Amino acid sequence: EQMDTKPFELLDLDYAYRQEISNYIHSLSPQSINNIKKVIKLTEGFESTLALEILATVAYIIHENPAITLSDTIEAVRKWSPRKARLFSEQYIEIAYSQIQTHLYA
Repeated sequence: EQMDTKPFELLDLDYAYRQEISNYIHSLSPQSINNIKKVIKLTEGFESTLALEILATVAYIIHENPAITLSDTIEAVRKWSPRKARLFSEQYIEIAYSQIQTHLYA
């Protein structure tokens, strides 16, 4: 099923597990709930498989190189793999870079 998803197709939620997820969230510590809220804010606007992959890739690069610039991040993505170099436009990388800087390092 996941492999049938198109790059810009939004991910669907399976509401069959809503109650189970709600129970789990209510059992979490306040710190864990706060962390979930941060992840929701960070991923806002990145609801397709491709967008999440771009965000995760850029987040990993920044995590490994905290002082990295946008241009060096773009270069690191290009060197990561031919597939990422082909699929991830500079604009998408810049948007992800900005999102990470705003929500993780603000």
